[in-house]
Parts: sequence; C-alpha cells; structure tokens
Amino acid sequence: THTKHSPSPQHCSHTNEDGTHDGIDVCGKRLHDEVLEIKRVLSPQKRLKLSFVCHSLGGLITRYAIGLLHESGQFTELFEPQVVVYVT
Repeated sequence: THTKHSPSPQHCSHTNEDGTHDGIDVCGKRLHDEVLEIKRVLSPQKRLKLSFVCHSLGGLITRYAIGLLHESGQFTELFEPQVVVYVT
C-alpha cells in the first residue's frame, strides 16, 4: 500500500512476505522491481526521495535491491539518495 498524495509518500512492501525462502538474490530482485514500479506510479517525471526501514533478513534483501539499482545506474538517476536505515 502507498499514499500518493502525502508530502512524503510511504509504501509498505509486501512483495517478499511469503517468499523469503527463495533467497536474498531472488527477494532482492523482487524488491528492486517493486521499487521501480512505485517510482513509476508515484513520481514518473522527477527524482523521488527514498528511504528504507528494515529488520534482519529484510536489511540484507534491501542491500541487495539497492545494489541492483546502483549497478544499473538507476539509483542516482531516478532517486535522490537519502538516508538508508537498517534496523537489526
């Protein structure tokens, strides 16, 4: 779910709720794809500020997804790099 019209759009990812046994790489790719879809829906014309709050395995999955975004050049092209928070 996400709130499109708030000053700071928020989204709670559910893409890996039932699939964490697939491995960090598969889950990270799913999160990567979800982040790009959220970007397309919320802010297609401008860069979007992005923060992650995650816990334990979610932190590893998120690091993998951020790595995919960075590797493809999409992290700084589509998003304003901001504080990334990992809670473990």
